[in-house]
Amino acid sequence: MKVEIRNNQAVIEGYVNVADRISKPIPNVRGSFREKVEQGAFSKALKKNHNVELRYNHKRKLGDQQDGSLELREDNIGLYAKAIVSDAEVIKKARNQELRGWSFGFSAIKDDWTKEGDTEVRKLQDINLMEVSILSVSPAYSATSISVRADAEDLVEYRASEEKKEDVTVTESDEDTDTTNPTDDTGDTTGQNQEGNSSDDEPNGDDPNKDTNDTDEEDDAEQRKQEEFAKYQEIIQKFKKDAPVAKG
Repeated sequence: MKVEIRNNQAVIEGYVNVADRISKPIPNVRGSFREKVEQGAFSKALKKNHNVELRYNHKRKLGDQQDGSLELREDNIGLYAKAIVSDAEVIKKARNQELRGWSFGFSAIKDDWTKEGDTEVRKLQDINLMEVSILSVSPAYSATSISVRADAEDLVEYRASEEKKEDVTVTESDEDTDTTNPTDDTGDTTGQNQEGNSSDDEPNGDDPNKDTNDTDEEDDAEQRKQEEFAKYQEIIQKFKKDAPVAKG
């Protein structure tokens, strides 16, 4: 994940998912399975939905494709996203290097189940792509939930691409653009750089309360993991009868 902060906006980009890459074990009613998205599945999904939403931790909406805040494409590697975010909380998390990666919400249209040794493998061949999320929390696993749409229940699944902290690069520039501080015909640049100190002049964040804050965040994250796992188990039981049977 690459993050660039400028003019109170964060430009965040990177791969949401790498096609044909096998996932970590995902829990289900029979134990666990692994999964991969077939090359081309995202391209088909983007043709079906021209306004995928951009969300923060799958909850708060930050924008969508139609308002220009989210660009999505599938290339020979996988699904690539570029997001322009002006949300203050997200920018603060980015500055503190607290963003953890991407996730996407989908429902499966067509999949294929096989078995490799003792492991079930699911290949997603056709999906409905509903939203892409920027994550500030480390996902414990890939979660599942039920979404009621119209008069039908859809099984909505979430897959996260968690990145190591050192793999998230953050750069910041306080330079104003020509459109926000234009130079007049006389060459006057009055109004430029009025904000004063740049990010380089700010303290390094050696807050004596930092360790305490980090501990609180870890406790909150652990509680969320436990709550999500309980919800996941409840959902799995509802869909147990409809669970696909692995081939051969």
